[in-house]
Amino acid sequence: MSEESDQSEEPDSQTSEQPGPFAQTAMKNSDVTGHAIVVRNGTRETFALKTGFLSDTRFDDPKKASLEFQVMGGENQNGRRIELTLDATRPGTHFVDGKRMEETWMGSSPLPIGEDTPNGITAKLLYIADGGQVFFPKESCTIVITSPYTGRPDGSFAGEVKDCTFHSAGIDHHLSSVTFEMKGVPSH
Repeated sequence: MSEESDQSEEPDSQTSEQPGPFAQTAMKNSDVTGHAIVVRNGTRETFALKTGFLSDTRFDDPKKASLEFQVMGGENQNGRRIELTLDATRPGTHFVDGKRMEETWMGSSPLPIGEDTPNGITAKLLYIADGGQVFFPKESCTIVITSPYTGRPDGSFAGEVKDCTFHSAGIDHHLSSVTFEMKGVPSH
């Protein structure tokens, strides 16, 4: 059956809620690529954007987008990675408060992603070590979005993080530099 005949059989099926422009584009194009260059404890590594059903990369609401970048290669399905949650549509400084993240991690109140604060737009950033140990920013970090998400298949979403120390169970990891980029529109 063609798309045209599908639509003519059920003309009233779309009368409730229509998806917004970001969702419409995402339904049309699921081709997406991306990577992050991470300098951790003085060692430079390339992390690939992880997409698909089993990833934490989600753009169904770009104002609360999640990205997961995982170290390339290796057999470890639970390899080291970084996870970001932020308002991908807004360029500029996004603020990550490590203490607040830790307090809301398993709590009943979620972190208000996208909220304006004097330090920047509220965001979340985690470093997860091989095996799954979660590291929160020791203090605070900033994510600078240099190219906001547009929802266009030919668009590029990019940003960077500088000098952020992550802490868990007496262990520190210093990410002196993270640059990331995603091209395309995720299907989720």
